[in-house]
Amino acid sequence: FYGSSWRNSALVIDPNNPTPAYYALKFMTEELSGAKYIGRPANIDSNLYAYAFQVPGKTVWVVWSVDGKEYSLTIPSGSKIYNQFGELKDVSGDQISVLRPIYVEVP
Repeated sequence: FYGSSWRNSALVIDPNNPTPAYYALKFMTEELSGAKYIGRPANIDSNLYAYAFQVPGKTVWVVWSVDGKEYSLTIPSGSKIYNQFGELKDVSGDQISVLRPIYVEVP
C-alpha cells in the first residue's frame, strides 16, 4: 500500500478520488458476498492461481497468473468474465488469456 490516504491503503486519495485499488476491492466484496470456498476448479493450468466459490445463485472462479506471464484458460460455455474492476469482458470462444485477476461466473 502506498500513500498517506485512508490508513495508508491508497484506496482513496481524497473523498472524490477513489483509486483503482478501491474499485477492485469494491467489486471483489460485491461479487463474493456470501461466498463459500469450494476448492480449486478442475483442469486449470498450474501456472494460474484459481479459487472457486459458491455464491448464492452462481459459482465464481477467481483466477490470475502465478508468475506475471499470460496463460490460457478454458472457460465453460455460457460463462461471464469480469476483470478485477468488474468490467465485463467480451469473450468469443472457450479460451481466454489470463494475467491479472479475472472473475468467471460459471453457469
